[in-house]
Amino acid sequence: MLEEIRPPRESIVDLALLLERSLSHDDDWYSGDQVMDLHHLKRRLAEQEEQLDRTIGKVRLQGAALSMTSLQKIELRRDAVALIGVCMNILQATGLLDPDLDI
Repeated sequence: MLEEIRPPRESIVDLALLLERSLSHDDDWYSGDQVMDLHHLKRRLAEQEEQLDRTIGKVRLQGAALSMTSLQKIELRRDAVALIGVCMNILQATGLLDPDLDI
């Protein structure tokens, strides 16, 4: 019973490392000017959404169940995490991640 409750550690660590890599390599967006940062991030968000759509478009349905190769899974995970990273940057630029901000 205890084994069933444990989260899949390998998957969580893989996603955490991908997100950390995505966030740490994309610090070039921050200029300090909130309007310009948001403008730049909105363009990057659109680019990441298009990349994710292209990756998903490569996946073909086989019968009623979805089957992906390991390379397709890696690409999909990488692109989804990159999209999440851009969203996190937008939250950071708007100050919504600030715990002291009263929303």
